[in-house]
Amino acid sequence: MLTKVPNHIVCWIIVGSYQPQ
Repeated sequence: MLTKVPNHIVCWIIVGSYQPQ
């Protein structure tokens, strides 16, 4: 798990995985 990455960035990546553009 990347602890140096802000929580909102992690959330954005997860959302991006669910909805690929």
